Amino acid sequence: MDAVPSFVPLVIEPSVDAAVAAASTDAGVIKVEICGAVLHVTPDCSPARAAALVAALRKVL
Repeated sequence: MDAVPSFVPLVIEPSVDAAVAAASTDAGVIKVEICGAVLHVTPDCSPARAAALVAALRKVL
């Protein structure tokens, strides 16, 4: 079994209005929302790392 970090730093940003969100340059970024928290997964993030982050969020939220 691969070692999974026991702590993953998390930053929760306030919601933005639709106009600001549309002007964003988040090309290729996947946004996962879990219980109001939004995880921004950049294109250079490995699938395993993204899965580990989502699993960690599910545990604490």
